[in-house]
Amino acid sequence: MASTDKLAAKYLSLFLKSMNHVSLKKFTYHIRIKGRKRHRVQKLLFGTINYLLTIDTALRTASKKANVNLSNLSTMELNLLRILTYRILFNNYELSQIRTKTNNSKLINKIISHINFPTGDTDIDRLALRYSFPRWMIKNLINRIDNNTLELLLDSLNKRPTKWIAININRISPDEAIESLNKEGFNAEQDEEFKDIAIKISKFSKPLTKTNLYKKGLAIPVSKASIGVVKALKITSGEIILDACAAPGVKTILMNFYLNDSGKIYAIDISPNRLKRMRTLLKLFNINNVILTNADARKIKLEKSFDKVLIDAPCTSSGMIGLSPDIKWRLKPEMINYFSGVQLSIVENIIQQLVNMENKVQIVYSTCSIFPQENEDLVKRILNAYEDVVSIDGKSLYGIGLADYYGKFGKRFYPFIHHTIGLFLTSIIV
Repeated sequence: MASTDKLAAKYLSLFLKSMNHVSLKKFTYHIRIKGRKRHRVQKLLFGTINYLLTIDTALRTASKKANVNLSNLSTMELNLLRILTYRILFNNYELSQIRTKTNNSKLINKIISHINFPTGDTDIDRLALRYSFPRWMIKNLINRIDNNTLELLLDSLNKRPTKWIAININRISPDEAIESLNKEGFNAEQDEEFKDIAIKISKFSKPLTKTNLYKKGLAIPVSKASIGVVKALKITSGEIILDACAAPGVKTILMNFYLNDSGKIYAIDISPNRLKRMRTLLKLFNINNVILTNADARKIKLEKSFDKVLIDAPCTSSGMIGLSPDIKWRLKPEMINYFSGVQLSIVENIIQQLVNMENKVQIVYSTCSIFPQENEDLVKRILNAYEDVVSIDGKSLYGIGLADYYGKFGKRFYPFIHHTIGLFLTSIIV
């Protein structure tokens, strides 16, 4: 076990150096260890990054009690301490199990002997330390989400969400897809809510992108919440759809499944590189009714009329912490205002052009954010600014409404209820 701890400390040191440039999820793809040890190291990395605030607080308190200055330790030794502290606080690791061989083994063991779970004096500190979230995040949410729901949300964001796939409903049935997955060593079952398209995976034999279903373009890995977003559009054959922030293209592909290769999807994205990857994905699924455009949705001029519009807006990605816990530590409070500004600009640009069209158009707006400023608050601003021309259609929405708004501005997918990422969606009629 000691060698696994040291390997995890090595990769933790490497990741913390590069955290501002690469997500933990992508970083772990490049861990050069094989077999079960790789899985154990990856698990320790995710756990330690997840609970970094709690771990570092416990270490500072323990080092004071032990009268040891943490700055006397090397980066590798400090990160080994973090790994061991994670094990003690969250894996029920016994002190007798710890074996360290470094230049400062005595100092490390002395600190470890004083490790205890930290507690806070205020509600914000208590939640921040218990669930290891930045205090500013707790402060942002504590008066907007009731305490029970908030604790369930924070706890669930510290866990990996359930894996799902969406099948091409025109080429394969749920029963056929489940049979194919089970033959390859997966445990797969049909979703009760989205029975036509969603399959839940509870046991893996290999990455989903290595399955026969994916290779043949019959199914795509996706979050259940993303399926809910596309479902809200209530797509019918032959419709013309604008996908305003399209890359990497998963929701575009889901829309194509419901169009059955009919109609057209005009997919725009601001990033040429993301569009390049999206083009490859569309080719894999043999999709030919999507027209890609590199453009900024805040400024684009619409030259066609549309039946439906999807704005899956750029956001803080705070609802995806379960997939990559480093999001907690990379986010800054000012980023909420930045993204809500971008989101408002996109929605306003689209609405201002749709109001001049003869037909009524449905916009589904979504974000994978947990912050009301990017979600309910933004929709409220839109309704206030365009009250004569827009309305909310909640009938097509899946999920649960935020209590203080009673769901009248949209719905949410919660990880602890829906076993998926945290996501907000609403349906605006123009």
